[in-house]
Amino acid sequence: MSSTSTSGSTPGKSSNPYDVEEIINHYREHRPTYAQEVFETIQAFCEENKAEFDLALDIACGSGQATVPLAGIYKQAIGVDASASHVAKAPRHLSNITYKVADCNFPLNFIESGTVDLVSVASAVHWLDLNNFYAETDRMLKPGGVMAVFCGGFPSYEDQEVLSIYKKILATTGETHPEQMKVANDNMESFRLPYPNSKRFLPINRHLEATAEQSIQMSLTIHSFQDYVQKHPEYMEEVRQMFREWNKGDESKTYKFAVPTYLLTSQKPTQ
Repeated sequence: MSSTSTSGSTPGKSSNPYDVEEIINHYREHRPTYAQEVFETIQAFCEENKAEFDLALDIACGSGQATVPLAGIYKQAIGVDASASHVAKAPRHLSNITYKVADCNFPLNFIESGTVDLVSVASAVHWLDLNNFYAETDRMLKPGGVMAVFCGGFPSYEDQEVLSIYKKILATTGETHPEQMKVANDNMESFRLPYPNSKRFLPINRHLEATAEQSIQMSLTIHSFQDYVQKHPEYMEEVRQMFREWNKGDESKTYKFAVPTYLLTSQKPTQ
């Protein structure tokens, strides 16, 4: 069975805006997962560059959205997150996953140096202390091990009315952490790849379909939207009204959209 343990520093109140009860209660069920092609692309890069597949370490794993697919590729996977509440919601059905609660902005001393084949970060590198992240990644990776960093981008919508709704929402809620979100909002263009053998892949799209209510539940997994709603609870009715005008009262009406993932890989030299 998978297991959970607490390691490293025990921080006080988290500075991570996703470590709040309202988001935690929505995240596992309503946050869109990544396209399987993301993990197939990571696997292909590792195979082409003769990396090993013994241990994957998923940094800032949340409730395991990337940890579980990686466990299908690697003999063992470890998911680490500072939020015990997020980790508690991670799936426990795979025997080769271990979850640990630890602040990823501190050295992960429970990981031996030179033992990890893959260090991955999914939609979270912008919340990390990058100097520490680069140093710890280099320490933990085996020679020839791989860093994989990926992040979702702004969706594309076939329905222009739905696109208009989301533009209005973004204009209203704004961005609560603009400095941290720079890396994510520029589609990872500003993220520095540390090793010579590195690759930036073309966006990998996951195609989805959603009703108005599903859209609202997805929005509640986004920190800036959730933060605004907590401060202005009446705004939820305004959002629902915009979607009611779109679906004309037909709650089963859906729209199609695609969520891009921007994936970067970088291999530690073998010597």
